[in-house]
Amino acid sequence: MAVTAGLLGQPENYGDSGLQTPTSPESQIPWKLLLEVDRKILTLDLTSCCFEGSMYLFIFFWSPALKSSHALAHYSHFNTILPFGLIFASFMGAMMSGSQLFTAAMAFQKRWFTCRALLQIIVTVGGVSLLATIFFRSESVPSWCFCLFETCVGMYFPLVGY
Repeated sequence: MAVTAGLLGQPENYGDSGLQTPTSPESQIPWKLLLEVDRKILTLDLTSCCFEGSMYLFIFFWSPALKSSHALAHYSHFNTILPFGLIFASFMGAMMSGSQLFTAAMAFQKRWFTCRALLQIIVTVGGVSLLATIFFRSESVPSWCFCLFETCVGMYFPLVGY
């Protein structure tokens, strides 16, 4: 109700009428100029969107995926509960190791590779690790693939901030 009242009862405030309005061509120049001049920014934005989107989906679906692989591995008749605290702790350890790997990789950054190449490797390995989880019916393979993905996440965030 509050959103409806706000949308119907409040006119948009565009500020001083002597200034540019949001629909004026002058206000759209920096955005268009940015995309025309440097396509690398658009590429980085799309990469960030896809990788971080897969990371957020991973956050919601890792436990159902591990429950499913646990059931498919024929352990369902033991009526066991997965140790989610231990699994989550291993994900956080993998993320921290990814951050340490990034720190070590930056020592060799100028000689062996560029940051752009490292980002391509991280995104590729992360994608392959998530894709590999659907091809194996064992319980340990998805767990290790998820740890590898978390290692990639641990390397991704310092790299994007670098």
